[in-house]
Amino acid sequence: MNKDELLKILERFSNSKDNVILIDGKWGSGKTYLLNEFIKNFHECPIYYVSLLGKRNIDEINTSLYMEVHKDQIIQNTVPVAVSPFNDESSLDFILKINQKSKYLIILDDLERYGSTHYDEFLSYVSSLVLKGCKVIVVSNLAYLGTGEKYNFEMYKEKIFDHVYKADLFSISLLERKLGKYYTSFDESLISLFNNNIRIVDKCEEFLSIIENNLLNKFPRENNLKSLIFYSLIFLTTFYNEIPLSYPKLQLKGKEEERKYIFSKCSQEEDGWEIFKVYEFSLNIVSNYKLDNPLDLIIGLYFLYIYGKDGYLKEYYFR
Repeated sequence: MNKDELLKILERFSNSKDNVILIDGKWGSGKTYLLNEFIKNFHECPIYYVSLLGKRNIDEINTSLYMEVHKDQIIQNTVPVAVSPFNDESSLDFILKINQKSKYLIILDDLERYGSTHYDEFLSYVSSLVLKGCKVIVVSNLAYLGTGEKYNFEMYKEKIFDHVYKADLFSISLLERKLGKYYTSFDESLISLFNNNIRIVDKCEEFLSIIENNLLNKFPRENNLKSLIFYSLIFLTTFYNEIPLSYPKLQLKGKEEERKYIFSKCSQEEDGWEIFKVYEFSLNIVSNYKLDNPLDLIIGLYFLYIYGKDGYLKEYYFR
């Protein structure tokens, strides 16, 4: 489901018959970007966002939600789930009553990073939010759930969610908007390296800006620019483990003399191995922008990205 379709569903959700929906998509698919745009432009009712990252139980979820609702208060202890975030009264008799006058949208993000597999408890908590007048949007990357977690989740999925929507938000228009002036330098071959990952698009645009600024606002000629973009993308996708290759699938390996050359430029051994890994992955990606000897470029990109040192890259382009 693309961005416009999913935005329409989110905009209609507060007045729909559904109470709980799930948005599923891999990391970098643009879910957070979509939610931020929705939160920014939606004003029909309050929206409260909670990430489940690091949460180990529903009391911790409730504490975070309570803090979101009461941002003007200092919360020093865990707020039990029996205490509603939406009412000042804390008596059990009061909070168990269905409050039809209230209306809230709750976004529970990063379900796959929730530190508990007790989805029956999670279901009960979500149900209690619905009874308090809430509509709940759960966001997750289901592909990241382990085998046991996936089994437990599947047992309760139908009971929790009225609808499950797949997020497929990567588009050329989004790419053009995010890359700005650099977009004209991208062709289909380079675009394919993003692997539909919007986070890598953001990191690439930022990195290209850093490179441009550190090259005295003077990018190299167009053919070298595309090689620079190619290796920047290989570096970013490899460094963030987003590249669609694994070491057992590598057909081409770096040579010993190449490894020694890389290590001779690095004062830290771990830096040498990181650069060598990027180089080996680059050998196995089919592209028109491979250089005869890309080692110096990859070394320069690494030093600039990791340490903010631009000297090696300048030397590479202006020698």
